[in-house]
Amino acid sequence: MYQNNYLLKYKIIMKTIVVATDFSKGSVHAISYAVELSNVIKANILLVWVNKKNFDSEFPFEVRSMAEEAHDKLKKLIVRFQPKMKFGKMEYKIREGKVYQEIINQAKYIDANLIVAGTHGVSGFEEFWIGSNAAKIVTHSECPVITVRYGQCIHKIEKIVMPLDIDNETVKKVPFVADFAKLFDAEVHIVACNTTGLEDMKNQTEDFSTKAVNYFKQNKIKYKRAAIQNINISDSIIQYAKDVNADLISIKSSFNSNTFSFILGSTAEEIVNHSNIPVLTISVK
Repeated sequence: MYQNNYLLKYKIIMKTIVVATDFSKGSVHAISYAVELSNVIKANILLVWVNKKNFDSEFPFEVRSMAEEAHDKLKKLIVRFQPKMKFGKMEYKIREGKVYQEIINQAKYIDANLIVAGTHGVSGFEEFWIGSNAAKIVTHSECPVITVRYGQCIHKIEKIVMPLDIDNETVKKVPFVADFAKLFDAEVHIVACNTTGLEDMKNQTEDFSTKAVNYFKQNKIKYKRAAIQNINISDSIIQYAKDVNADLISIKSSFNSNTFSFILGSTAEEIVNHSNIPVLTISVK
């Protein structure tokens, strides 16, 4: 069931974490989070700032000064955070173009294993460019993305909530979540999610849940099993994660689609936008 190119590609051997930054408080918070991850998975960190160059500008020197200022700020961030890294090194890269595309392109170019981006909470993706582009990064990235909400304390990853829906692709994230959990010695909560009480749907999600359980048993991953039935599934997932004091919620997106693929389509986007708990989004095809 799990042996396909996607899963082979994302077998976790962490090398580099890309962190999108615009120097806002949210993006700096994301750097702190990435440092904590790197200290466990022994990965390097690459900070990426994108110059949203306006090619029609009558004042090109303004663009140059922005880039020069970005160089200075990125160097200061490295001076601040490199000493906190137990393994690896922190570097930076400046790119030009559309923000979300350049973040994703950089991750592809260096074959990064993970992107970390900051969000700004329930009022939406708004302040600076990281907030407004985080959803696009999550939607279009082929590699996994963790979104971190500004203002929330950074915790060791000990519990991961992994919702499963009726989509056949929902189980494709299981091996990555299992590997991720093993790195942190975390417990995974396998949550079968349904919006209705229809027996066929319940049986489908329970079947996927059973397959996940078997995979976790085989790979010696700690787990618990639960089920949720609610028309507002995103709120229920977030509330469940709060109730069990989860440190991460793992969801899936469908790469190259116009939106996230989950129950009712928008659920994953709602979780990313509203969760106080960091969200790991894994692209499936």
